[in-house]
Amino acid sequence: MIGDGLNDAPSLKKANVGISMGSIGSDISIEASNITLIHDNISDLPHLFKLSRKTLKTINVGIAFALILNLIATILAMFGLLNPIEGAFVHNIGSVIVIIYASSLLKYK
Repeated sequence: MIGDGLNDAPSLKKANVGISMGSIGSDISIEASNITLIHDNISDLPHLFKLSRKTLKTINVGIAFALILNLIATILAMFGLLNPIEGAFVHNIGSVIVIIYASSLLKYK
């Protein structure tokens, strides 16, 4: 749901994703929405959708990477091939890699 006025607030609140216009929208509709377009330019929507898809992909890849890395580390630890200190190191390195990968979203403005 995309809205810009006071009467859109209830619909924006109930929608799966509510998008309001920043400068022309009312404070109530801005607060009720999930996303606010600051420049009130409807042509920004394709960029918003692209960024949303990229964000979901980044989240899924990060979670999958962390799960696989931790699963491998757990299996290695079960067989005595990875001691607790090394396991903690692997876990922290994995977290840093996920954070660095997630920071790739910062280039989208």
